Amino acid sequence: MVRGPSEPKMRCPRCQGSCSVERAKNISPLCREIYYRCRDLNCGVTFVAQLEPVRIIRGPADLKDIGLPIVSPGDDVERKAAA
Repeated sequence: MVRGPSEPKMRCPRCQGSCSVERAKNISPLCREIYYRCRDLNCGVTFVAQLEPVRIIRGPADLKDIGLPIVSPGDDVERKAAA
């Protein structure tokens, strides 16, 4: 069986246990809302997370039209090291 793309894995904000995706929907062309549920039956937290791009590292020249900051690959590495 071929599986489609999976949503990012998240930990429960309450117990740090593993979570499963209940559903997901697009809020806008650049934002996706994902509903997670904790797999620990004693916890049972359900929460919502959002997934959206924050900056572009590499791509074609016409990416300026979508409104995201464009950084060079070296700048992105420096940001992660500073965090």
